[in-house]
Amino acid sequence: MINVAGSSTVIIGAGVIGVSTAVQLARRGADVTLVTAGDPADGASGRSLAWLNSAARSDGPYHRLRLSGLDRYRRYAADHPEAEVHFTGALNWAGPGDSYRARHDLETSAGYPSRWLSPDEVARAVPGVDPARSRTRARSSTRRTAGSTCPA
Repeated sequence: MINVAGSSTVIIGAGVIGVSTAVQLARRGADVTLVTAGDPADGASGRSLAWLNSAARSDGPYHRLRLSGLDRYRRYAADHPEAEVHFTGALNWAGPGDSYRARHDLETSAGYPSRWLSPDEVARAVPGVDPARSRTRARSSTRRTAGSTCPA
């Protein structure tokens, strides 16, 4: 770990990443100045759906960065049981003529724990969902590393 004690640092942007970086550096003894154009979290951080996942992006470095972020959320949730962080997974199914199979194959090749489900498995995984009566294709994938958080 780099020793930042006594250094002066300017962080530009007061979104989740900027504020988190500023806090971590200050805890390590840096003199931190946080600069932002508006209110904290008034950009993308304030409009997030709070969905935690690493799906749908195919490039390796970005995927690994998002997996690292998921690990941080898991550690945060373990250290703060009162936090509303839930890793419940996700269920996706495609409409007529579409498929998530290529996405599923890409994710599993990158080490992402995705499962391909039959219509019966979908019905067992999500009570109340009847793929046989749906107008969408019934094949689905689920990712147990997906979750959500409820920002305070």
